[in-house]
Amino acid sequence: PASPASPASPASPALLAGQSRPLLIQQPTKLQALQATAAQVSPPSTVQEHPVAPATPPAQILRCAFLVQPRPSRELQSVSGTLVPTSLPAQLQPAVSSSQVVRVACVGDSITFGLAASSTDMSYPEQLQRILGAGYHVMNFGESGRTMTGGRQNSMSYWESINFKESLASVPDIVVIMLGTNDAARGIWCKRLRQFVPAYGNMIRTYLQLNSKPRVFVAEPPPIYDGSSYSAWFFPAVVNGVFPDLLPQIACGEVIRLHTVFASRCPLNRPLEAQACDLMTADGVHPTDLGYCEIAKAVGSSIVQQSAVQGPFSPPASRRQCQQRAMLITGTRGVQAAAGVCA
Repeated sequence: PASPASPASPASPALLAGQSRPLLIQQPTKLQALQATAAQVSPPSTVQEHPVAPATPPAQILRCAFLVQPRPSRELQSVSGTLVPTSLPAQLQPAVSSSQVVRVACVGDSITFGLAASSTDMSYPEQLQRILGAGYHVMNFGESGRTMTGGRQNSMSYWESINFKESLASVPDIVVIMLGTNDAARGIWCKRLRQFVPAYGNMIRTYLQLNSKPRVFVAEPPPIYDGSSYSAWFFPAVVNGVFPDLLPQIACGEVIRLHTVFASRCPLNRPLEAQACDLMTADGVHPTDLGYCEIAKAVGSSIVQQSAVQGPFSPPASRRQCQQRAMLITGTRGVQAAAGVCA
């Protein structure tokens, strides 16, 4: 269903030109200085499997980088078979042939796409681009409604989407996967919960086996706020209670912890409408512009620290143990989270 209109954020002191939602604004001079600093830093001297863009310390670069005014709509052109935006500012134009630009593929559903953001420029991948700067080219392959699992009764699997195929062809150096929210929908989780672990593991391996040998990051989806306009469509207990323990087992390592980012600021045990959460829209599923900024900051921090799933995934014995634990979590807590609903 279409997302309800997002409420204004009461904590934000200024307005974007032409936008209805108040936003925190970073002066363009700071952003330009940040990018100039990053461009002057010498690249690492050690030989690395993938280029790592020069970066200033996280404390300086991992901040909200809102635009003073919205950019015009972006058209796409094909460059060597890859779709590339044509209207990015000059300092962010991707150098497709340059090995010094790190290509980041953001894979996911409507939360990656940026549904409910005030403009396409405020999705988390767009904000991540501005946070990381000119040494990176961030690509948004999010598509609303997509799931990790698939089947005859679920035709919205990300595996079957054009965006998935384009992400594979994008020659990524880094892949960020954030899927699972739509798998926790009531009409899907009951039928497909035992598919979730193997499907997610297969997607991680699919990206790791690309010729570009990317680093792969697994990100938790933001929590679902019970009692909100969308929560009745989902099992909030799956996203909020099961995924934080399940996803690290699927990745067999660390994941990007977005649940804590949201829950620490907007407690899950309080009604969303009562706390006027500035990170989440009224639907309780899709973030506000500021919420998307927090996602971009968390993802950017992980990229800078390079804490990714390492190929070839993990040693076979560890991988089997992780998968066994993941299937156990799904078969016990995953079922309990939907108790009384699934037949």
